[in-house]
Amino acid sequence: MTYHLPAGKAAADGPYAVDVTPESAGWGYSSLRVVNLAPGGSHTFDSGGSEWIVLPLSGGCTVATADDFGRET
Repeated sequence: MTYHLPAGKAAADGPYAVDVTPESAGWGYSSLRVVNLAPGGSHTFDSGGSEWIVLPLSGGCTVATADDFGRET
C-alpha cells in the first residue's frame, strides 16, 4: 500500500486545489480536499455518507449544515 502521493498527483479540476479520493490514491477510506477561498468567499458541497473535518489553513471560517444527522458521539 502507498502512504503518499508523488508531487503533482493530487491536483484537481474545479473548485479544489487538491482532491484526493480513496479511489484515486488507492487507499481504503480517507479523502482530502483543499479549496482556496477569497476573503468572504463560500463553498457548498454535499457530504454524502461521509464524515468531514473543516480545517482552515489560514484565516477562519463559519460552517453551516443542513439536515444534521449521524451518530451522537
